[in-house]
This record gives sequence, structure tokens and C-alpha cells, in this order.
Amino acid sequence: MRMCGCFGMVVMGLVMLGGLAVAGEQAGPWGMQPEMHPATERQSARALPWRSWQLQNDNEQVGDLIAAAERFGVNNIQLSHNLVMFAHRLLQDEGKIERFNRYIELAHERGMTVQVWTHEFAGIPREITKEKKWFDGQAVWELLDDRYAQLFRVMPRLDGIVLTFHETDIKVFDVESDMPLAERVAKLINHLYRTCQRLDKTLVVRTFAYEPGQVEGIAEAFAMIDPKIMLMSKCVPHDWEVFYPHNLAIGQYADRQHIIEYDPGAEFYGQGHVPYLYPEYLHFRMQYARARNAYGYVARVERMGENPPAVRGISEGSGWNELNLYAMKRYAEDPAVGAEQIWREYLAGRVGEGAYLAPLTEAMKLTDDVLNRCYFMLGCWYNNHSRLPSASYADGHIQYIRKWHPVYEAVCARLARPDGRTVGEVFLESKEAVALARRALDKLELAARSGLAEGHVKDYRAQLEALLETAEQWAAYRNKYIQKKSGGLEPVYEGDFPVGGPPRIELE
Repeated sequence: MRMCGCFGMVVMGLVMLGGLAVAGEQAGPWGMQPEMHPATERQSARALPWRSWQLQNDNEQVGDLIAAAERFGVNNIQLSHNLVMFAHRLLQDEGKIERFNRYIELAHERGMTVQVWTHEFAGIPREITKEKKWFDGQAVWELLDDRYAQLFRVMPRLDGIVLTFHETDIKVFDVESDMPLAERVAKLINHLYRTCQRLDKTLVVRTFAYEPGQVEGIAEAFAMIDPKIMLMSKCVPHDWEVFYPHNLAIGQYADRQHIIEYDPGAEFYGQGHVPYLYPEYLHFRMQYARARNAYGYVARVERMGENPPAVRGISEGSGWNELNLYAMKRYAEDPAVGAEQIWREYLAGRVGEGAYLAPLTEAMKLTDDVLNRCYFMLGCWYNNHSRLPSASYADGHIQYIRKWHPVYEAVCARLARPDGRTVGEVFLESKEAVALARRALDKLELAARSGLAEGHVKDYRAQLEALLETAEQWAAYRNKYIQKKSGGLEPVYEGDFPVGGPPRIELE
């Protein structure tokens, strides 16, 4: 059972975040959450119109994932990451173009549209960029016209593109120009939109950026673009940190089609090699977006690389996080569905009804409680995409949350120069992670004694043993890291749990 414990103080009133007013702080299982924008009068439709899966790996599983998506009510497929990040590189790969055309037909047969990701600016030749203010000239825009006309010529049935401004060769935030940032962003969007319009294709624009100032520039640009352009934002402002505040973009564009991206592929939560089941968290985020007229969702179903997708039956070991995809399906269908109903429906559908269902559910409910204490430190991001970080990586990334939420300033400062109490709090989180992982295995044994079929016991035991191994590995790393950073201080156990991070639990 989730226990709220002590979160420290609840901050009320008004703070500033990235230049935007933030009102009404509330504490909960995922730390301090400001309400960026109030709920709108125009709420999401009962059944969300846009339901998308994002696929990342260029392997033989793509077709199987597209076929599986139909069972989850998906009506759009996004191809990204290892499949495609840059339109100009895709155009250089005839074999990939041929495969993509097959994927598009497979998806169309199942009533799904297909879009590919692209990052701009990228692949701009030196003969253009040698001019100091090439952005303000004509050559780069003629190049983009030709690039995307060619893309849709070689993939005529492709439905559209998803545009990202960051993680690319040249960022629109950085180019030299006589135009201010917002106008530069708007010019790039409008130019690509005109190309898409001419060919009857869709354009989705991501609001993703690394810095609050960049996010603000993107937001200002949206007042200068066609309102029919679909927008796409992560549920959090930067990367997949569960304790981040809600993305300040959600609710800011209630008059537009705005789709929200989530990560059941678990980039920062084990990447599918360890179970991380969080229907409560998904409900929390999706209900927030629904109240602000979200048009739909995009679910990352895998993490690029040698990582299993969240869908069962695709590869050996895949599907440990499939419950999250089922939760998104049901939440998209009906806003009245809650997390308890998800647990009951999904697990009963897998293992059947019986006395074993309750202890099995209790066991699997502990997975995110364990991993939130492994991959985040007092609520702060420090893990390297689910890998143990170097000390320098942890030092830098552990401070990221303070950019997005001032209430974390004190916690980040203490983690930068930990005292004995801070060491004690990190040690306690580590101890709780291991204890909860062992508790989950105990619950599974109770389910086995209550009649859970041997095959299911074996399946879930493998998952929970991986969970315990992860908890023990990360506990050792976390404790060593924080104690070394403190200069060798012994842990002190006193005072309230700091703002942020998972709630304290009762250890037996």
C-alpha cells in the first residue's frame, strides 16, 4: 500500500517559473506540483481523438509492434530515434525508405496514420552556413523546400512529419539573425507547414527544449503560426523525471490540437529490463492534461538500443511494462477509469481471478516505489538513462530540477554540499528500496501459495528478482556517492523528509 508519510512543508501562494506565474503548490506522491495553467472550460473529449505509439528501434520488430498497436486502440504511429531523426539522412538510405513504405502500408491497413521525426536545422552545407546570417537569406529555405518535397516523393503515402528544434546540428535558438528568437522559431515552423500543406501532409511541432528561456521562445512563436498546426509536448518540461512539475506548455494552447508525450518505454526507469508499473502516475499526468483540453497522447513503447519493448510477445523478455500501455489505452477511452480498475482489469486478464490476485497486485504495485528510490535522489534526477552515472554526471544532472521548480532549490543545494542529515536521507531511501523489493517478492510467494499458476509465478519472480538486484546495486552506488560527496560523514536520521522525492514508508 502506498503511504504518504511526511513530505515536509507544502508551499502555497505564487512563485515564478521560467518567467511564468505558478500558483497553488500541492504535495503528493510525485513531489511538489504547481498548477501551471488552470483547467479550461473546453475539456478533452471523452475518448481522446489522437492515440499514438512512438517506435524507436530499426529492427525486425517494427512490423510486429505496428500490428500489436491495433489492440491498444492506437491510430497513429511515429517513427523516431534509431529509425529516423533527420530527414536528410533518411533520404540517403534507399533500403530504409523501402522498409518505411512497407511500415506505412501495414499501418494504413489497420487504420493508422504514420509520421516520421525530423530535427532542424541539420545537414545544411557549408556553402550556406558560411554566411554569418544565413538564416535570414533564401538559400536554406530553398534547400528545405527541396528536402521535404523529395521526402514525400519517395514516401508518397507518409502522412506527415514531427519537427523538433533541439538535439540537432544547428539549433534555431542559436543562429545569428536579425530576428528575435520567437520570430525565428515561427519562420521555421511556417515554412515547413507551407510545404506540408501543398502536399496535403500534417505537421506536428514539439515544444521540447532544455532551458526555460527556449521554451518561452517557442511559446511566443505559436502566436505567429497557423492554429491548425498540431503541437506536441512531454508531460514534463524536459526529460523523463517523475518528480518534475507538469509541463508548463499544457493548457497554454487550449485552442489548438495539443498532444502529450509519455514514456512507458522507461528511458529513465529501467528501459524495460526491470518492471516499472505506474498507472497511478499516468492517471495523474493524463488527468491533468485532459482538464486542459489535451487532444491525445503519444506513448514511447521502447527505448532505442538493445532494450525490450513494453509489449508482450514481441521478443524474449518484452512486455514487463505492458500494463502501462493498457492504462493509457483505458484512460484515453474513458476519463472515469482509475488506477485501481487498471490493476484489476489487466492482471485478471493475464492470470485470471482468484485469491492470488490481491497479493500479486500488491507485489507489482511496489515496482515504481522501489525504482523511484533508485533512479532519483530525494526527488532529483541523477541517473544516466537508467545506467549508474559517473560522479560528474550525477553532480550536474542532480541540479536540473531547480530550473523547473524553485521549491527544489534547498534540496539541490543540500545535495551539492551534503551534511549528515542529507546523507541519512539518501541512505534511508536506499534502505527502503531494498526493503520494498524484498516485500514484493514476499507478496509474490503469498500469491503462489494462494494458487497462482506456476508459469505466472516464474514470470513474475524473474521480474521481481531483477527489481531486487537493481535496488541492491543502486543502493550501494547511491550510498557511496553521497557519503564521498559529503567528505565521509556518517548518516544522521532526524528531521522531516525534504520537499520532493517519494514518501517515507514503514519498514518492518
